[in-house]
Amino acid sequence: MLHPPRSPAARTLRTRFTASLLALALVASACTDDGDPEDTQDDSTTSTDNVETTTTTDPPIILALTPSLGLVVDQCWAEIPEATTTTTTAPSTSIVTFEEPEPTAPETLPETVPTLPKPPTIAVVACEGTNNGQAFAGFCLTEDLESENDRLTGGPCDQPSDLEWPGDRAVRRAAARICLQRFEEFFDESYADSVLVAREFTPTEGVWQQGDRRVVCTVNNPDA
Repeated sequence: MLHPPRSPAARTLRTRFTASLLALALVASACTDDGDPEDTQDDSTTSTDNVETTTTTDPPIILALTPSLGLVVDQCWAEIPEATTTTTTAPSTSIVTFEEPEPTAPETLPETVPTLPKPPTIAVVACEGTNNGQAFAGFCLTEDLESENDRLTGGPCDQPSDLEWPGDRAVRRAAARICLQRFEEFFDESYADSVLVAREFTPTEGVWQQGDRRVVCTVNNPDA
């Protein structure tokens, strides 16, 4: 079937339509082409954040528990943490009325006996682990017969003594003085020039009255 010849205006419109389709095809083809590769993060980079490190201290290896005056030379010791106590609140109760009893004669209360302090209990621990010190000397306090001001001196513990309790301050001062003398003899250096820290365990009035006049000298290195 033959179509009638188109007018010049129809041919012009068809040409423009064909050109538009061609342009759209070129745009679509350009969109399907591989473009520039997207920027990717280098996985080979390493983080420079500082890693926080923590050090832990092993607990002391407890070998035995003993009063501080029971520590012997060359043994190491550690303090025992005090036990914590908790308090509980009793539940509320209803008020009950009662008749007041007739007064009675007061009972005679027994005389109270003062409780004398005892030396602290410590733990004997392995010297290779964490500890608070090591014993290097021990002696018993006795009266210095050569002193004119009733000074105390250190002597052997196998000799009985009827020396009365001289007071806590006198005991502590004598123990510190004698332990420093023993320190310089044992370590062959002046305590003032040493990095070591000395500590002494002294008898209390209670154990003194029981005949125990021992003093234990210990030393610790705070830089170790």
